[in-house]
Amino acid sequence: MLKTTMFILMLLFGSYYAQATIITVSNNGGVPAQYTDAQTAINNAIAGDTLFVHASGLDYGDITINKQLTIIGEGYSGVSRTPFSHITFTANTATGSSLVSLYIDGYIDESNGLQVNNITIEKCYLYRNGYTNNNNLREYFKIHSSGNNWVIRHCIVYETQLCTGYGVASGWVIANNWIDNVDINSTSHGTYSINALISATVENNIFTNVDYCLINCTNTLVKNNIFVDVNGRVDLNSNVSNVQQNNLSNNSVAGTTNGNISNTSPLFVVNLASASLADVATADLQLQANSLAKGAGVGGTDMGIHGGALPMSTDLPYDGKANKPNIEQLIILNPVVGQGQFLKFEVEAKTID
Repeated sequence: MLKTTMFILMLLFGSYYAQATIITVSNNGGVPAQYTDAQTAINNAIAGDTLFVHASGLDYGDITINKQLTIIGEGYSGVSRTPFSHITFTANTATGSSLVSLYIDGYIDESNGLQVNNITIEKCYLYRNGYTNNNNLREYFKIHSSGNNWVIRHCIVYETQLCTGYGVASGWVIANNWIDNVDINSTSHGTYSINALISATVENNIFTNVDYCLINCTNTLVKNNIFVDVNGRVDLNSNVSNVQQNNLSNNSVAGTTNGNISNTSPLFVVNLASASLADVATADLQLQANSLAKGAGVGGTDMGIHGGALPMSTDLPYDGKANKPNIEQLIILNPVVGQGQFLKFEVEAKTID
């Protein structure tokens, strides 16, 4: 019965992700899968495949990706997280890859100066890198890429600077993320979150306990964000056609023109002083009914992670679960199947948002 259920789940999962081949990976001895090692699974996959990597108490380690793949985990909450260290894209043929529902405590980058485009990082927990060499940019930035059109959304970014585009990466979308507590040992590279992007869109994020949110960005649209205890300017290059509109801050960094609101509390459901990203179960960043951030974004949307075109789910706690069919009921109509006969079953499922 277990094998039958897993087979049916793979059928559902495969159809949900555009008929791609599904490869399962687990280094947890209690959860069977096709591979125990993620890199081996990647090496044996072909472009367009999807790897479903089970949650584990053991880190899956460093991986390199040289083809277009989708890697999906089971989220980042407690024991049900899918942990990885460093992730490197090693070929232009990795363009179009996606990382979904992973816990990543190392850097994400390209090797040998390649430009890998159209990468999506979604519903991941991006934790500090742990480097101590103050001359190594990998100590500071979680993501370093010169590629274009990256999308980072629905992620939690904790104690690490998010990204640098080296002044050439363009077309990035950074949306509906919680970026908290940029905390590094040395300030030789500054304590800012987003660096050196061109023509990017930074929208519906929540920045908390950050010195600088953006620096050295050009032609970048910054809208519908909430800044809490952000100590410095939102962008140091305001003279290079950046647009900042309809943001809210609890101090003066947002300004008061172009629909921006300053010196105003966003009135989250949970006071951020009592919330900890180390335990996402304590956090609820929905807006109270009387928050001035409700409906105050561009187009009348809410500011923050629960507004915009693709809002983060309001299901609590934040756990980074991937969108996938969740089987509600499975009925085997003919439990005894003879050779050459068909297994008949009925399945009821709904999508986890």
